[in-house]
Amino acid sequence: MKQTIPTGIVKFEVTGSALLPSSMFPYGTSVTFQSTHRADLHCRLFHFLCPIELAKHNNMYRVCYAPPDEPVRDLLPNSAFSNYVAQLEIPKLDEGFDEVRSVHFVYEGSEEQRKKWDMWMLEVR
Repeated sequence: MKQTIPTGIVKFEVTGSALLPSSMFPYGTSVTFQSTHRADLHCRLFHFLCPIELAKHNNMYRVCYAPPDEPVRDLLPNSAFSNYVAQLEIPKLDEGFDEVRSVHFVYEGSEEQRKKWDMWMLEVR
């Protein structure tokens, strides 16, 4: 049986006197959050889930069908995905977050875009 490894992107949402946008944390960045340091600071973490095969497919789709008003994207190498999975630590509530939510991938786009997205252009291994 083939095992699907969950991967994801993390987004922080902090309320109170500070805001930490996810763009502040490039992939591979460790973040230490101590909720005891400031009583008025609350942090929710959103962990975006996506099987590795789907992440690779979305990477290919974005390269081939990027909107004309966006910059041209380069195809990420397979090593980027394997390194990410190898270093991924699933976020936990006991790390100081008030809430950790898992969010599953849901396709959004027009019917025409969906037809293109449905064409799997990669060999799944």
